[in-house]
Amino acid sequence: MVRGGFLFKGTTMDDRFSLVGFERQIDAIDETILRLMDSKADLNRRPTPGSWSIAQCIHHLNLTTDAFLTAWRDAERVVLAGQGTESRPYGWFLRRMLWTMEPPYRMKTKTAKGFQPGEVDSGLFTLEAFRERQPLVKDAAREACGYDLTRSRVRSPFVSWMRYPLGFSFDLFAAHERRHLWQAGEIERVSLTG
Repeated sequence: MVRGGFLFKGTTMDDRFSLVGFERQIDAIDETILRLMDSKADLNRRPTPGSWSIAQCIHHLNLTTDAFLTAWRDAERVVLAGQGTESRPYGWFLRRMLWTMEPPYRMKTKTAKGFQPGEVDSGLFTLEAFRERQPLVKDAAREACGYDLTRSRVRSPFVSWMRYPLGFSFDLFAAHERRHLWQAGEIERVSLTG
């Protein structure tokens, strides 16, 4: 479902990773970034003291993308005998994680120190850097499809003791990107109207 230029994917009892669906989500996210690049909003303006600017939201996503790319590279992979694999439906805990991540977010959490964006010199440069990472994300997803997406595990970039299925990590990644792009869209809306 698309609202205000952003893609929202609701979770269901039968959620599971799909490469085609994931690539569509990344394409929709890329379209949102292109729209933000053409926006009349000041990408570096913070709506209130202590809040993030649009560029800082994207800088945060660049930091988390780099962390996910490392996690995917280091994933514990279980090889299947056949070609490719399909993930199994997610259990209630994983569905709940996705539900809480999807925008508009239901719960604010403190960003870990390593993922807090600093001051951004150039908002456009930050958005371009984001777009440069997206093909790497798609490549990682394509490579992952050669493994068992349910039994292969990824260490969470956010919580070191947590591991989750390889397929789920891509869905969580996309939900996290949508969360902060929604946040950036809200900042843009406030900036253009007030």
